[in-house]
Amino acid sequence: MDQRQATTTPVMPNPQGQPQSWVKWEPGQTRRLTILENQASQRLVHWIAGKGCNCAGPNCGFCAAGDRPKVRWSITVSDGGSPTTWEMANLTYTDLTVIGSQSGGLKGLIVNVTRAGEGRATRYIIVPAGKAEVAPTPNEHQRAVDEIKAIAEEIGLPVPSMIKLFHDTTDHIFESAKPEEQLAQLLRFARGLKTERDAEAAAKEGNVPSLEGFFN
Repeated sequence: MDQRQATTTPVMPNPQGQPQSWVKWEPGQTRRLTILENQASQRLVHWIAGKGCNCAGPNCGFCAAGDRPKVRWSITVSDGGSPTTWEMANLTYTDLTVIGSQSGGLKGLIVNVTRAGEGRATRYIIVPAGKAEVAPTPNEHQRAVDEIKAIAEEIGLPVPSMIKLFHDTTDHIFESAKPEEQLAQLLRFARGLKTERDAEAAAKEGNVPSLEGFFN
């Protein structure tokens, strides 16, 4: 008897707190989607008997049995109605991010997505179709807050001190910006601080390459 255990995919809320639904295509079908987030979430999946099972990590029985998990990406989109989830393979997400990088980011990107083929021969053709204004979602806000906290802990600067430094070094006209824009600016500021600290640490260890090295 097979004793391997797998976790099932949980039903996660979308930004509006409703039960999660998934975008599905029939072969040859095209759907017009608007991307509602800047970043997708990632999970590792084992395909067992035609069904996806989340990888359980270091203690995963499927991994122990030699089954290599595959990367799956999920991002919140709108297909003209309520927010829904588009889950895709690594190759499809790579195609999407390339288009996003040419369009100022994924959020607000409008794409026509066509399913070609069936089964293992399935692929998705993505064609950009414009850009839309999209309000930030609670998920994005929480990710920004979590990243700021992580950076603050890593560089040893408490969040209140980081916020004070941010205000002290930011143009005061920015204080009239919307809270979500201030949060986005604070995140960029925190990333900049981390980059500076990393550069200082590398310099102390003598790991900074000289400019001459680029021309050798």
